[in-house]
Amino acid sequence: MLRILLINDTAKKVGRLKAALTEAGFEVIDESGLTIDLPARVETVRPDVILIDTESPTSTIPT
Repeated sequence: MLRILLINDTAKKVGRLKAALTEAGFEVIDESGLTIDLPARVETVRPDVILIDTESPTSTIPT
């Protein structure tokens, strides 16, 4: 079973995605914001996959 960490600051989208992933048999670790200390959180929960909403208003992606 894959453990998935969701990073998203719009809870309505996360809820639907989380439900679909859970229904498909994945273990979802839900975080509803980008203000967390991501490296520390990853070290603590040790997810197999990290999904980040790149269209969130507060997301920044290096160019």
